[in-house]
Amino acid sequence: MIPLLNRAAEAWFGWMWPMFWQVNLLIVVVWLIDAAIRRWAWPQVRYALWLLVLLKLVIPPTWNLPVSATQQLARPVVERFELQTELATRTSGNKSLQTPLDDAPATATAADTGAPSDPLAAVSSGLVWQVWPLAIWLVGMGMFGILLWRQLRNLRRWHDAQQPRQTIPPWYHELLVEITSTWRMGQLPAIVFSEQVTTPAVCGVLKPVLFLPRNYLDSLSREEARHVLLHELAHMKRGDLWLHAAAMALQIIYWFNPLLALARGQIQHVREICCDLTVAGTLREQTDGYRNTLLGTARELLSENLAPGLGLLGVFEEPFRLVPRLRWLERPSWQWRRQAVATAAIVVAVSVPLLLPMGIHGAPAGLMDNGILIDDLAVVSQTLDSYDDAASPADLALYQKNVTHRMRLVLGFRVETQRIGFSEVWVGSGWVVEKSGGRTLIVDFDKNVLTFIDHDREAWATTPLPLDLDELCTPEVRQQLRHQRTNGEVTLTGRTREVQDISCAEYRVDQWRERNGRFSDHINLKVFASEEPAFDRRVFAKFLDVLRRLHDRHPEYRQQLQKIRGLQLRLELTQGPLLRQIKLVDQLEEIELVPVPIGLLEVPAGYEQVAQLSEVR
Repeated sequence: MIPLLNRAAEAWFGWMWPMFWQVNLLIVVVWLIDAAIRRWAWPQVRYALWLLVLLKLVIPPTWNLPVSATQQLARPVVERFELQTELATRTSGNKSLQTPLDDAPATATAADTGAPSDPLAAVSSGLVWQVWPLAIWLVGMGMFGILLWRQLRNLRRWHDAQQPRQTIPPWYHELLVEITSTWRMGQLPAIVFSEQVTTPAVCGVLKPVLFLPRNYLDSLSREEARHVLLHELAHMKRGDLWLHAAAMALQIIYWFNPLLALARGQIQHVREICCDLTVAGTLREQTDGYRNTLLGTARELLSENLAPGLGLLGVFEEPFRLVPRLRWLERPSWQWRRQAVATAAIVVAVSVPLLLPMGIHGAPAGLMDNGILIDDLAVVSQTLDSYDDAASPADLALYQKNVTHRMRLVLGFRVETQRIGFSEVWVGSGWVVEKSGGRTLIVDFDKNVLTFIDHDREAWATTPLPLDLDELCTPEVRQQLRHQRTNGEVTLTGRTREVQDISCAEYRVDQWRERNGRFSDHINLKVFASEEPAFDRRVFAKFLDVLRRLHDRHPEYRQQLQKIRGLQLRLELTQGPLLRQIKLVDQLEEIELVPVPIGLLEVPAGYEQVAQLSEVR
């Protein structure tokens, strides 16, 4: 339970912290732009800018683009915080897990090392510090959710208990039908008279309801009623009810962000101006009468409580901001409505790539086990010097270097990348040497000898081929290998991928382990292999079979793996839930024809020869 809670808390923090600073930065930038243009810019343009804040709240914080201006502004701050956070995590005992991929040409598997097959299992037995902010967030979200539920319940009560059950006057129903027909609105709102409201307001998304104060129509002229009805129906026509509902939901989720209240207030204010201009687009030369209606209604409501609540859009949500609305209604803005909408669309098209992507590509990805900060490595393209193995000199070998990265994904987007190791393989004439993780494996098919060198223990063992695990390994290691026997299936997907400008076929490897006679720990691998490089494939295939026998694969699984043709240039393993995935990628970085290094096929001097291996990594 604790590991699951820790993973959930880390995934939550991995989303919420970047979203917190990114949204606040966007709000500040939009506020500065809005302050500079508010006197002369069309309200539709200002409204589009502020709606970027809501859009940002649903876009993964890892999104990044080279053209993003806010990304460059935030980079120094984020890099420093990421380093401090990683150091704090390290201090609490959460170390990065180095989990290699299965059956890589030069990388051992988790089963080979005896490590857990699930990277997510390597977590601290105690609670990580992110659990406590998560708990506070859940409590706060629950409280605000209850407040919203109570408000919506009150609205339902007003709807059910309208005092008295008034009927709509025929002339008002005619206005309603006329306006909805003019605007081609297919849905009419329900009309509810209530003593709880002091100003007309509309609410509801699927079933809109227009709330009117009790006896409101008694003292209202037909023209004034038409103006008020135009305003409320304009909210429906423009989709304001949907955006308002989305804003409320997002504010509950991100309740801890104080600047969201500022952004919501600005959205609400500019939305009312845009709604007024929509009405003006219908009234045109008669807009002065609409202005007079707003002004007269405002005078009557000066002493009233005009807070309509979380679920309502009213004529006067913010009466203290009436002056800017009246000023815009003085202008014949309806003449420029198309230009305003087009300008707003252009502003959004430019602002989205310029302001919203704030993920820091190449920011500090974490710490290696030795405490050295590393960056996300760019793969360096290498020129492949292909050769024909029959004509190749004996002192040349095909050299391949693979780098393994560990990535954290949230909702499929990368939030962290670590380089956790590398491996090297030399394929020569009748022999293969593989180095990775403190070991060297020398397989000489001309002499039918396997040599296993453990550099950490400065020891080595040798055994003839074909491989005899009982002779090579101690009983304890042999029992461990039997306990972790692996089986699986290989499928050629038909898809291709370029790796270092080499076209590779994609294979899907479904793998599971046998434990006490039962299969478990099912994982999926993607393997990208190519036969383009010219090398002695038979020698390399025999080497892979020796490597698989060394880790006690089922014979059926070894036959399945033989379906993978050529060099395996990239392997991918993704595990975990969508909110907290771990992805391991073993990627080719170098491949070239090189002279055989001096001493490559020899055991280092001073190493102790042992009869059996007490550990196989």
